Amino acid sequence: MKSKYFLSVFIVFILLIQSAFALGKKDTDSDSKKSDSTEEEKIPNEYITIDLLLDTKKQNPKNHFNWKDSGKSSSSSSSTNSDNSYKDYFDAVSGASKAHSTKNFRDVVLDSSKKNLRTPKGLRNLCLFAVANPETLSKDNFLVTQEGKKLTITFTHRENSYRIETDESGMLQVPEGFFVKLKAPKDKKDADKSKTDSKNEKAAKDSKDSKTAKESKEAKKDSKPQKASSDEDLNLDILEEDFQESPSEAQPEDDFQKDEPPESLNAIFIGKLTANLTGDGIFTLKGKVKLTKRQKPEEVKEEKSKEEDKEEPKAEETKEEDKKSEITPTEEPESADKMQKQA
Repeated sequence: MKSKYFLSVFIVFILLIQSAFALGKKDTDSDSKKSDSTEEEKIPNEYITIDLLLDTKKQNPKNHFNWKDSGKSSSSSSSTNSDNSYKDYFDAVSGASKAHSTKNFRDVVLDSSKKNLRTPKGLRNLCLFAVANPETLSKDNFLVTQEGKKLTITFTHRENSYRIETDESGMLQVPEGFFVKLKAPKDKKDADKSKTDSKNEKAAKDSKDSKTAKESKEAKKDSKPQKASSDEDLNLDILEEDFQESPSEAQPEDDFQKDEPPESLNAIFIGKLTANLTGDGIFTLKGKVKLTKRQKPEEVKEEKSKEEDKEEPKAEETKEEDKKSEITPTEEPESADKMQKQA
């Protein structure tokens, strides 16, 4: 009896342990699912609507940069989203934008660390032209070229060159259509060399001045002008030429890289903007960009491979249909010859 009692107690104990283990596993699974869902929920439902007009040929009071941010306001402590609309234009009195919305625009496109832009740098710089002094267009070599509906925008800002391209239908993809050529950093060795060269040049000029002063004194004593040797003059000329800084080599035109947010950002603004250029030189840009989870390179490759797999069977079907529709040129003459023989 005792043995049966202990056996039953042991079995109940084992069952309790198994049930506890199963419950713990379910809790861990649910916690992992919750953590995954919370990571996805971290990306807020935020988008920016842009309405830009810029006269590329002359000063125009209709130039404006109107935009709206539907995300959480940086100054608001509430968790609900609030729309922040701005209508901005150039103020000739202050020489800046009237509503000073460009600073707010920068705050909106920055990440939580306030260090990295979640949009291409060229997007904000492009928007600045609509609320800047019209003279800035010529200073920054702002240019819009058109081929059909495709637009190419180029400008230089703070010694960095930007190129923005739409597709054939005039649609600007963000961030795919933005490119930048950064200013080449000056090599430290070259900088040190220029410093030493300038010092040597100064020393050479000082020695030259001292020699000429000494010669003038001797000439006064002897009352006979002494002519400086041509060799010394030639050597000094060569030194002066050597100390002149060589012009920086021009960078190739295709030395552009993608103007994209840093790879460390999990969410960036993605969208499509409609660009248009009229015959009068009026450039407009309208559309919406939304804060979206960034795709990893492997995810992009998978999507491309899936699209290619879908296109392959379609291509094979078209080939088979073409084969069926083809008529061999030898069939008609052969049948005609047979008809003549039979006749």
